[in-house]
Amino acid sequence: MNERLLQYIWGAQHFNTTSLETTKGESIQVLEPGRLNTNQGPDFLDARIRIDDNLWIGSVELHIRSEDWEQHGHSEDENYRNVILHVIWKNEGINKKQSRSNDLPTLELAPLVPKIMLDRYEQWMNLDSFIPCQSSIGEIDNLHWQGWKERILVERWMRKTQKITLLLSLNNFHWEETCWWMIARSFGIPVNAEAFETMARSVPFNIISRHRNQIIQLEAIFLGQAGLLNGKFREAYPNLLQKEYRYQRNKYRL
Repeated sequence: MNERLLQYIWGAQHFNTTSLETTKGESIQVLEPGRLNTNQGPDFLDARIRIDDNLWIGSVELHIRSEDWEQHGHSEDENYRNVILHVIWKNEGINKKQSRSNDLPTLELAPLVPKIMLDRYEQWMNLDSFIPCQSSIGEIDNLHWQGWKERILVERWMRKTQKITLLLSLNNFHWEETCWWMIARSFGIPVNAEAFETMARSVPFNIISRHRNQIIQLEAIFLGQAGLLNGKFREAYPNLLQKEYRYQRNKYRL
């Protein structure tokens, strides 16, 4: 077992999800496994999990062994304070009595994963092929292959459509405003998308249109709304932008 496979199993919920229990006997219902975090912090974010009668919303951290929580230094790391479930492959006990993972609900996956899936994964990993599963593609008939490609295309369109529809509902179906928000969000993909969109939503599109030929004013507004003009500067240009931003902020009540 390795952590990437464990992340896949958890994200796709490829295990027996009926009658789940923590290592302490608490019932578990996974409403949302969360979204995979490729940056610093827990493995999955924004998970929704019911433990006994309580609904928890937060992060999920995955480890091969229960003791990895301490070995990775998570007890002292503020990024892991909102972990609501510790998912491990095998429960081998925790050595330190004061470890925070003692208090975390813990789910052991090893007894819940079909052996046939692990055998197939091991078989693929032992192949010399660049794509381990390429020899299995021929086993899929054309009807399922074509249907799968069409389905993922539609699912991608639906995700994008839902996002655009939500933004439209927030700005009284102003298409140009929505386009501005989406463009700004794209500049921040993948890590800073939310930050860029938040900045864009704080600057009405009519202001951008009014200053479309005035680069200094636009730069001052964008950087100022992003909180990047709050310090003290020695150079002339950032001081110019700061002064311009203060004027535009008061003018438009940003």
